[in-house]
Amino acid sequence: IMPEHDKTNTRIMTTTYTLHHTVKIMVLTWNNQRNFLASGDEDGIVCVWRIRWNTWLVLKPMKWRNHSCSSDIKKVINLIWLNNGNDLCTVYSNCLHFASISMKLDRTEKIKITIPSKFGSIMGAIISPDFNWILLITNKINVSMINLETYSIHEVNYFPESTDIKSIAWNNFTSMVAFGMTKGTIHIHNAHTPSEKKIINMDLKNIKIQWSENGNYLAVAGCKHSWGVPY
Repeated sequence: IMPEHDKTNTRIMTTTYTLHHTVKIMVLTWNNQRNFLASGDEDGIVCVWRIRWNTWLVLKPMKWRNHSCSSDIKKVINLIWLNNGNDLCTVYSNCLHFASISMKLDRTEKIKITIPSKFGSIMGAIISPDFNWILLITNKINVSMINLETYSIHEVNYFPESTDIKSIAWNNFTSMVAFGMTKGTIHIHNAHTPSEKKIINMDLKNIKIQWSENGNYLAVAGCKHSWGVPY
């Protein structure tokens, strides 16, 4: 959808969805440096789109096949553009794939990182503001980090026991990471010093969080229950 300059009219550009994705799309992410759009679906297919002459061009759909027929392992968890604008990280529940994308929408595969089984399955992923780390939420070891210079995996002991994390937000101006929990609390940690933390009880369920652009405010949304009825 492209708003016109007078803000009174909106032009919609469409493409034939089923030529590239035949199942539910799980994630969309823009590459603002190159005006690329990446989309990933629950069957593991990733497409990279580029606008040219007011039409969509599409990279031949990318699909890295994991050694499993499980739909939970095939589906795309997240798509992350790296700092140089050339590289795209595709996050699955058990691995991450890195590839370079050219302006002509050619793809060069770089590296695959398989997550050790002791970490469990990846539930979510976010890149640090300095683009040096990818932070992973997993269902066994709650939080781990991948160094994007060495592609090594590091355990981070944010939480002493299993915790159900519903959302995560990384402050763009500090090293603070906020976690929204199912049970209604927010944990704010120093990303590199887990012992530095603050816990806030919001009395909300299924918390979603987002830092403001200047990093001064943390927006929190959730659901309250009264006698079992959400409001």
